[in-house]
Amino acid sequence: MNPRSSGASRKETLLKRSVEFKRRIRAVKIVLAFGAVVFLIVGGFVVFNLSSLSITQVSVDGAHTVSAEKISRAVAESLKGSYLYLIPKRSLLFFPRAQVREAVLAISPRVGEVALIIHRGTLVVQVKERAPAALWCEKDSVFGGTVPQCFSLDIDGFAFGLSPYAKSGAYIIFQTSDREPNIESYIMESGTFGSLFTFVKTFPLPLSRVVVDKNLRYTLYTQEGLAIFINPRIPFDQSRSLVLTALSSEALASSTRAGKEVEYLDVRVPEKAFYKLKE
Repeated sequence: MNPRSSGASRKETLLKRSVEFKRRIRAVKIVLAFGAVVFLIVGGFVVFNLSSLSITQVSVDGAHTVSAEKISRAVAESLKGSYLYLIPKRSLLFFPRAQVREAVLAISPRVGEVALIIHRGTLVVQVKERAPAALWCEKDSVFGGTVPQCFSLDIDGFAFGLSPYAKSGAYIIFQTSDREPNIESYIMESGTFGSLFTFVKTFPLPLSRVVVDKNLRYTLYTQEGLAIFINPRIPFDQSRSLVLTALSSEALASSTRAGKEVEYLDVRVPEKAFYKLKE
């Protein structure tokens, strides 16, 4: 037998054994990897479905005019189902916070803020309802024969619910000349309304209503019927000072002593005040 042929045969045999061994190792790795994936899936399914790691109860706090039962049902509906048929939405770690919050906010425009807190398997839904700060009423019917429709405004100027009209009520009436009041809408930009509302509430004369004109003019009506024209482009502090200065002037004081009434006071021009007496 040729020695060279014998050596080549042994090398081929060893090579075949090496290839076969590598194949077996690869197969073992694939089986182990597959088993690990299955173990993780099954283990994750078991772990995430444990009652100790799931939301077992929903509690509602802070709901007064909004139904707590409706909130609970909306939350329960949002917690149904699972992610990829593996992780239940009731999981304490992976429950859909944004979806739950949106579901609660959608129940009623009276819901202003929603906080979600987990406490010992209970999802506590803390609701902060909008508080009425003023009224947004129809403009054409205030002094007519019909009762105008009004909506409650919160401090941000958001209309969130119908409210009975009261001419001398606890809330100042706001009206808009360019559009009718609508629920679930802002009377104006939040920051703009906040500044105007603070100015109106701290005004030195008791006010009954405010008309927001589309031509950038605010008309403030006192409870005695005096109309005061305000330019929103002028700082409110300056407008307040002009009003006080004009009302305390000798010209108006003498007219008042003569029995004449002031129809309107116009402070829309910087450092100027104009008035008109009723005929």
